[in-house]
Amino acid sequence: RRHRYVYPAVARRKVTVDYEKKGHAGPLGGIAKIDVEFPENNEYYSFETYEFPGECVLCPKVRGENGNGEEEDEEEEKEDACYLLVNVVNGRDMTTDMLIFDVEGKGALEKGPVVRWTLPVFVPHLLHGSFAEGVTFDFEPFRRESTSQRW
Repeated sequence: RRHRYVYPAVARRKVTVDYEKKGHAGPLGGIAKIDVEFPENNEYYSFETYEFPGECVLCPKVRGENGNGEEEDEEEEKEDACYLLVNVVNGRDMTTDMLIFDVEGKGALEKGPVVRWTLPVFVPHLLHGSFAEGVTFDFEPFRRESTSQRW
């Protein structure tokens, strides 16, 4: 099926790309909600100059209940009825934050994250992950090993 929205990591500012010239892109410093049907509705969110986002992951909202636990009316499913998860590397503090954006509706991305959580470990750029229900990771053996090593 054809999708209406795309959520890429982008340069910090809106960038006009001239494909005839080089050097018009910068390091990743923001994310976008690109509306492929109505580009005038595109939205951008820029991070601090020392923050660099990774890939965006979409998580659909659970349909059927509103925030009050009441049944929702049967309504046409909205493609942007989702949360956007993105890990952001803080180059100043050498930490990684997980941010969650509610991207449903016009202007939602530009309001900023609804949750920001500093991860207990630093996750560098380009670390991809696959997720499977019930699979977890135990960090304890690595903590013991790292404290016993002297560099």
